[in-house]
Amino acid sequence: MFRDIRKKKNQISAEAAEQLLREARRGILAVNGREGYPYAIPINYYYDREAQKIYFHGARAGHKAEAIRACDKVCFTVYGSETIREEAWAPYLRSVVVFGRCRLLEQSPETMALLKRFAMKYYPEERLADEEIRQALEDLRCLEAERCPSMDRAADTSSRMTAAVVPRTGDTRERILHQMFYQIGRWIYLVDAVQDIQKDMEENSYNPVVLRYELQTPDISAVREPLERTLERSLADICMAFDLLSPRRDADLIRNIIFLGMPTVTRQVLNGTYQTNEGRGKHGSL
Repeated sequence: MFRDIRKKKNQISAEAAEQLLREARRGILAVNGREGYPYAIPINYYYDREAQKIYFHGARAGHKAEAIRACDKVCFTVYGSETIREEAWAPYLRSVVVFGRCRLLEQSPETMALLKRFAMKYYPEERLADEEIRQALEDLRCLEAERCPSMDRAADTSSRMTAAVVPRTGDTRERILHQMFYQIGRWIYLVDAVQDIQKDMEENSYNPVVLRYELQTPDISAVREPLERTLERSLADICMAFDLLSPRRDADLIRNIIFLGMPTVTRQVLNGTYQTNEGRGKHGSL
């Protein structure tokens, strides 16, 4: 089905490939993007050796999610084990390329268990990972049950889960990262809520934006300005945190996402031009 490696001498063993999959921190996920163009992004992942599956975590909207809905065939690459040799061509590294099919998972006890194992790969301590995820999800369940109209309280649950991935270093950098990731989680939750207004109203599902503004129709033109202000507040805090961090790796890429990509998605969601359409037709993904 797939081509064999051309240079057999460069092929690593299955054991070495699995070790790299277990130990690598991030990989590159490639999907079939719009107009037949490949779309490849760096992403965190969890490799389940027993199930022989790879799990990713991210938003259910955007270019990546739309492309997967349209075509489930993907390619995932990890690399590492860099070594320096006293030869003309150096350094050397190992890589693993995985082909497969990817699908979106619905929330369930099984996915929550997977999320915990995923978090454990990046978390400093199991107890913190377990408690933070459990408490945030329980709080969200209670808010949904009581149909709480507070957007801030609902978004706080998402914010706490994204902020929880920040390593506990006890320094100024941790505090800045915590604030940055907290606001990223808030922005994601509220943007998703605005994007889902029509669907949630049709299904009578919980949506704090609908309840907060007592919307009777999916039209948000009357409340667009206050929604824009609350989203811009999070974006401003994210941008400020980024400038304070002075990142050493992928600074330009991260800056483009924060200063260009996220504001663009915000505008498109608010003016109704962001259309997922399962990866087909016009949409607002960058």
